[in-house]
Amino acid sequence: MQNHVPSFFWARVFLGLNAGFSIVTGSALIFFPDVIAEIMMAKEMPWISGAFIGLGVLLLAFAINLIVLVRDHYLSKPKIMSISAADVGWVVSSFIVVLLFTDFLTARGVAIVIGISAFVAVFAIGQFVGARGTIAV
Repeated sequence: MQNHVPSFFWARVFLGLNAGFSIVTGSALIFFPDVIAEIMMAKEMPWISGAFIGLGVLLLAFAINLIVLVRDHYLSKPKIMSISAADVGWVVSSFIVVLLFTDFLTARGVAIVIGISAFVAVFAIGQFVGARGTIAV
């Protein structure tokens, strides 16, 4: 007898990983915005620390939403796909930021943006694949 794990299990796993990663990155942006700005930014921009804090708050709110979805007994394919779409949006916007604002980012800043984008892409793919077995409600 094969040990079969339902695919919605994997959607929940990747939603949970996404939540954890969002908590870590959001918290870092909230508690260490100046350090992150120094590492990532080639030019001094006084407003960037505030922007990082705002982004961190949004990431924590996103993480809370993901945690609620992971625990949702009525998790559906459209709910999972909406998160995957948001993650694809993050990946696309990250590459747009790198392309349009290269002059403002250090080499480490570019690497950080691309690295985070790679993690988010993995979450999007895992959630998408995991959603294939859920029933649309």
